[in-house]
Amino acid sequence: MATIEIRFNSDEVASLQTSIVVECKERVLGTGCGKRSFKEAFTDTERRRFPWFYKKFYNWYLVKGIPDTGVVMSIVDWELCKRYVNFFASY
Repeated sequence: MATIEIRFNSDEVASLQTSIVVECKERVLGTGCGKRSFKEAFTDTERRRFPWFYKKFYNWYLVKGIPDTGVVMSIVDWELCKRYVNFFASY
């Protein structure tokens, strides 16, 4: 099955608030309770993909900024990014 990828403009990506993940990762995943909650909230595949997304979030927030041309990703990845942000924001 082919994946459909969509270009999200920089404003849409900024509205994701990925900075929350960058700011809260160490605080949340540095505790046993946070690690357990993360494990319960995400599947094994989603947990394995987190470092790749975190690297992107870190780059966008602290290194290069969100690309002016926007970001291309699948709807599934976009929804997963939203779930990561919601998890770290609610913890």
